[in-house]
Amino acid sequence: MGGLLFGWFADRAGRRTAMTVTVATIVGASFGIGIAPTYAAVGAWASLILLLARVVQGLACGGELPSAQTFGWRIPFLLGGVFGLVAVYKRRNLTESETFTSSRRREKARLWAAIVEHRRQALQVIGLSVGLTVVYYSWVIAAPAYAISSLHIGSTAALWAGVGSAVILMVTMPFWGMLSDRIGRKPVLLISTLGCAALLFPVQFLVRTSAWQLFLGMSLAAVFISAGVSILPAAYAEMSPAIRALGLAVPYSIAVAAFGGTAPYLQAWVGAEFGRSAFTGYLVLLMLVSTAAIATLSQTLAKELS
Repeated sequence: MGGLLFGWFADRAGRRTAMTVTVATIVGASFGIGIAPTYAAVGAWASLILLLARVVQGLACGGELPSAQTFGWRIPFLLGGVFGLVAVYKRRNLTESETFTSSRRREKARLWAAIVEHRRQALQVIGLSVGLTVVYYSWVIAAPAYAISSLHIGSTAALWAGVGSAVILMVTMPFWGMLSDRIGRKPVLLISTLGCAALLFPVQFLVRTSAWQLFLGMSLAAVFISAGVSILPAAYAEMSPAIRALGLAVPYSIAVAAFGGTAPYLQAWVGAEFGRSAFTGYLVLLMLVSTAAIATLSQTLAKELS
């Protein structure tokens, strides 16, 4: 939903303006979460404020490319809001691309006509998104919650395991980005999808009842997941220069909503009904789908994009 909304806005106001608005929205929502009143102060309004702020933040993150009442949990949101102000300043000073400026003088193509015309690229976006989206939701976002509810790992230890693996994800992303600048996006994306496909079953068997096992498993998965998520925005832009923001947002949003949005619930249900291996097999299948989509991409290294 967020991708569609901000894709539509980008096609009309320009990418620079849309990028600024997405970050400004995330900043505002982050500050809202950080300074929201407690339940003891305003009752149920506290929950509503947090819910609305999180929805707004989620919509903005989608456009950008998914009980405690102590103050500690607010600190990351406050820091995110402060750092976000820097991003707003930088994006406000970006120069709009010549391609967008000149296209504003041409008659705008209808959305679905443009998607049909570039259906190959739209299908590539969906195919590339499904595997990496689901594995990201499963092993970066939902793994601690699943470990707490299904593997009975202590909540505090599980959440710290998630924090530690997230740090590893962030630290490794720049290195994958630099490697993709040297050898191209396609090989790095293949490393990500094939690496995840090969690692998922061993990681599943590794993670049992210990928070250390969870940390190690999530960290191993994060190394290969970061290879994909670090360069996906660049890969999307390079594969479909003829499709403007909304043309990319529609297939991307379909893939994220249909596969990523259902991943945590499907993981819990499939795990309970058929066992953990069944959901892992589903993940491996989706990674192979994404691998097949990557195989159809053109290598863009050292090529002029128009």
